[in-house]
Amino acid sequence: MKINWGSGIAALYITFVVFVLAMVYMAFGEKYELVTEDYYQQEIEFQGKIDRSTNAYALDDKLKISVKDGHLILDFPKSKSATSGLIHFFRPSDKSADFDATIDLDEGVQEIDLNKFLKGKYLVKTEWENEGKEYFQEDIIIIP
Repeated sequence: MKINWGSGIAALYITFVVFVLAMVYMAFGEKYELVTEDYYQQEIEFQGKIDRSTNAYALDDKLKISVKDGHLILDFPKSKSATSGLIHFFRPSDKSADFDATIDLDEGVQEIDLNKFLKGKYLVKTEWENEGKEYFQEDIIIIP
């Protein structure tokens, strides 16, 4: 059996159309989650976040985060320890694993049990206040 030019072009065209339709089908099946529902409002407040980050960066002693003995340990700067604040744990791959913790320090240190976390990457967004000045620090941690 001999294939002529017309049949070859038709087969190529049909293969291309099937490929494009398969890509469209796979794209519609992809799950996309917004990082946050109120991103427009957060964009407006972004300059305040920059100012709080600058305040934290200017500290001599930085917020230190570590994993030890089944706990996530947040060691706040001794000179500007938090009097109030919030810690947001953001998991980029799974919105349902996000959670918040209020800052409740014991001698400048806060411990959070690792059982609250799934294994993997988290962004730790820490906002705190000391003597009327606000601070913000964002860190990446990997939960083993």
